[in-house]
Amino acid sequence: MNTAGQSKEAATWVPINTVQPWDKNPWNHPPEQIRELADSIKAYGWGRTILAQSGTGRIIGGHGIRLAMLSLLAEDPEYNLPGSPAPGFVPVRFVDVSDQKATALALMDNRASRLSEQDDNAVGK
Repeated sequence: MNTAGQSKEAATWVPINTVQPWDKNPWNHPPEQIRELADSIKAYGWGRTILAQSGTGRIIGGHGIRLAMLSLLAEDPEYNLPGSPAPGFVPVRFVDVSDQKATALALMDNRASRLSEQDDNAVGK
């Protein structure tokens, strides 16, 4: 662990059921978002690591991507991400933080991503 109490590893491959949704997550993930995320995973691979609280396995960031992976596994129980040791494994970064800090981080992470704006010119290129 470093001085911030975080694992030095960027991510660890774990079975998807190792991480659990935050029961107070205020963000909804509609089916069309989950489908887009699942399609993106199939087309381009896994692009975002789930962030979870050490000890509890509670998700801090990555609820939608977890749901997308569960959707892919429901379609094909043998679905395997590139680099994964087995079907159903996902990369997770565990951080050793208090419940209060995990909650604050979850709220900030989700809110900060919603503040981004798309540059249509850059997308077009």
